[in-house]
Amino acid sequence: MIKLTKIEKQILNSKTSLGNNVLYQFCKEMPLDWKGDINYTKKDALSAQMWLIGGSYAASPERRRYGKAPKIKFSFRSKGLDTYFDRLAEEMINHCQFNKLIKLTNELRIEDNFCNEDVDQKKGKYTFSVDYNSERWKQSYDSDILCKSVIAVSLINNIICDCRFKIDQEDFKNINGYSAEIIKNSQNKAISFSSKFLHFHAPNAVFIYDTISSSHIKKRNDVTFYFNDNDKKEISEIEIEKKSATSLSNIIKERIKNMSSINDCIDEKYLKHCVYEYILAFKLLAARENKKEISTYIPRVIDTYVLKANQK
Repeated sequence: MIKLTKIEKQILNSKTSLGNNVLYQFCKEMPLDWKGDINYTKKDALSAQMWLIGGSYAASPERRRYGKAPKIKFSFRSKGLDTYFDRLAEEMINHCQFNKLIKLTNELRIEDNFCNEDVDQKKGKYTFSVDYNSERWKQSYDSDILCKSVIAVSLINNIICDCRFKIDQEDFKNINGYSAEIIKNSQNKAISFSSKFLHFHAPNAVFIYDTISSSHIKKRNDVTFYFNDNDKKEISEIEIEKKSATSLSNIIKERIKNMSSINDCIDEKYLKHCVYEYILAFKLLAARENKKEISTYIPRVIDTYVLKANQK
């Protein structure tokens, strides 16, 4: 049986958890459909959340470029000024797909006390109760929220890219000799930020993606994770077969086609990343006697595993 590992103890005792809890609480009290109050507007809340989460996780949506190296036409560094985030928030709120994003995110949220590990497992939280290799998984609750989280992250990425492009078109008519026509499709994606931002709005459903953790699972073959089981430093390993991951990815793609009108814009890298992290979480929990040890915020725990576990 796999016991609580040193990695998990570090997560539970980490001083950064205080800062993360502030962000979780912020997004809980002011969700995407928040109407505002006498002090702040809906735009203020969205702007501040993007500024704080983007800055804290080195994934600011303000950092953008058009074109790929070595032919980058325009590149914008993050200045961290609230003026840009205010404009971006306003454009996002007015975007034609923002209400769809709100609906999806609300379906992935736990409505009451979502920081409490005793909340209803059937609302915005993976159950890991159905074998992902079985036919039953296709219609399982886990399948439903995994598909919706992939759609939601891809959707907010599309919204952000559209809005950044619109702002840049208005601001920069001619830069370094280039014409005002910026090739929209050459813009870098904001998947890393999108996953981190939505994770704080639906922390038990949305897996976190960044270039470091994703590089650990960019393998053509099977992926094996090694980690310390307990204080005796016994080594355990969990292997994720490429065949199983590919099969699960195909199932999710097929379900998404039936669930969403934006399936052409689904980010393949993020989908693959979620599949590997979901399987790793399933295998970790399947080997446990007490599944509630790390049942809260599974996506954050698994992201830390992928970052810290020694690999073959």
